[in-house]
Amino acid sequence: MVYGMTYDQFWKGDTMMTVAYREAWEIHRDNRNAEEWLQGMYNYDAFGVVLSNAFRKRGANAVKYAEQPYRIRPMTEAEKEAEQQKEIERTYAWFDSLIAAQNAAKEQKNGDQD
Repeated sequence: MVYGMTYDQFWKGDTMMTVAYREAWEIHRDNRNAEEWLQGMYNYDAFGVVLSNAFRKRGANAVKYAEQPYRIRPMTEAEKEAEQQKEIERTYAWFDSLIAAQNAAKEQKNGDQD
């Protein structure tokens, strides 16, 4: 009866129904356990953000809560490619900022020598 079967299903039904109900119950229990664990991780992150911000030193940047939920399913190929493209663009932007900083330092150095 714990598995959700009725009295008639348990005593008068096919005996394999008990096995099927038990497997379904175990799957349901595992899914619920995973949901509760995930909820605990969200709570852990939320409390961590609050406490980090409450006890941060003056002038330190505030800690932010995650902008997106945890990913549960694996990424599709299209999502992987889009993520790689974003990473390439971030890398190019980083190198461009390094080059701009180098050029600015050179110009300042050359301006100081004149």
